[in-house]
Parts: sequence; C-alpha cells; structure tokens
Amino acid sequence: MEHRYGNRRPLSTPAVIQTAQGLSIKATLHNVSASGALLHCALKVPLYTQISVYLPAVAHVRAGILAQVVRHAEGGLGVEWIEFAPKLVQRLLSPQVLSPSQKSPLPSAVR
Repeated sequence: MEHRYGNRRPLSTPAVIQTAQGLSIKATLHNVSASGALLHCALKVPLYTQISVYLPAVAHVRAGILAQVVRHAEGGLGVEWIEFAPKLVQRLLSPQVLSPSQKSPLPSAVR
C-alpha cells in the first residue's frame, strides 16, 4: 500500500545520491511527489538510511534534499523526503519545463 501525498510527476531527471558516509553515486529521479520519489541507481543501502539527493539540472546551488530510504525497488530505491514538499521538489512539480542545460556543482566525489 502506498502512502504518497500529492500527485506523482513522471519524469527522468539526473540526480546524485550522497550517503552520510560520503559515498556519492549517480542516479535518475523518477515519479516525484511532494512526499517522495523513485530513484533508479546502483546504490544498495538498508531501509531507513538517510541520504541527500542532489539535482544538478534543477538547482543553481549545491543544495541537497534530505530523504530516507523507505522501499527497495528493482534497480533503485523509494525515498521519502525528510521535509514535506521541499522547495526543489516544488520546482519539479510545477508546470514549468526545465532546461536540460541548467547545471549546478555536483558533490566532489562525482565530478
């Protein structure tokens, strides 16, 4: 049973996941809602692990969205945002179309 709040927005946006231990890995953000998202990635972490999600195509600053892993999915993770509807997620959910050329600095481990 899903506990998602708000509408899902299907998309495919580049992301970078960073763990509290400093491990960074590239991912793709899918099915975003105000409460969470699906991340396609090769990262395997236990449920309830806290991660930061960076969105280089959306943010103009190096700001991550804090999230918690709540589901393991084939090829990825289901996450719930620590803060409901963070500002960067609100931008993703807005009807505005984002330019793929928008970039922001990635965590140093991924550059």
